[in-house]
Amino acid sequence: MALGHRLARRSRRSDLPPPGPSRPHCGSVRCRGSPQRTREGLVRRARAVTALLLTLLLPLTACSSAPAAEQEPAPELVGTDLEGRTRDLADLRGHTVLVTVWASWCAPCREEAPMIRDAATRWEDDGLRVLGINFRDNATTARAFVDSAGLTFPSIVDADGSLSVEWGITGIPQSFVVDADGVIVARRIGPITAEWIDSDVRPVVVAPR
Repeated sequence: MALGHRLARRSRRSDLPPPGPSRPHCGSVRCRGSPQRTREGLVRRARAVTALLLTLLLPLTACSSAPAAEQEPAPELVGTDLEGRTRDLADLRGHTVLVTVWASWCAPCREEAPMIRDAATRWEDDGLRVLGINFRDNATTARAFVDSAGLTFPSIVDADGSLSVEWGITGIPQSFVVDADGVIVARRIGPITAEWIDSDVRPVVVAPR
């Protein structure tokens, strides 16, 4: 009988894993890797979620107007437009320029597009020019949007957002009025309105030079 107990104990010992480094106990959760890899995975997921939230929330910040009178020189604005041509804000010195920041994925930008188009046509003979900044957009989609909205003004491609950083963009759409001397005299965060055009754009366009 004693011999039988000893043989049973030896058999149970033979089922145990061989000696070696112990693995982390996972309980009912499947092991997915070392703690270091787990931390790296969590960091990657956190960064991806943050980037997604910024993309989703950026258009939602465009809902209020900043002070109208900025009275500061416009930053440099040079780049290639959606058609591959070089554009420079400095070339428009002597004209009132409406600089508009937009993207095809921005719903408020789509809403304001007809108003910008109409303003550009209405005040062109008085010297108004429109120059767009296409913010972090797909070029093909952006060109399709321009065609469907009937926009005729050029838009500089800002694929990495660096131009928008120089202009202090906090949300899109965002618009700036630059006078004939290259000074920002008005700014709007959010879609433009007919009232804003009448109060902030028109007086600059028709002002004596």
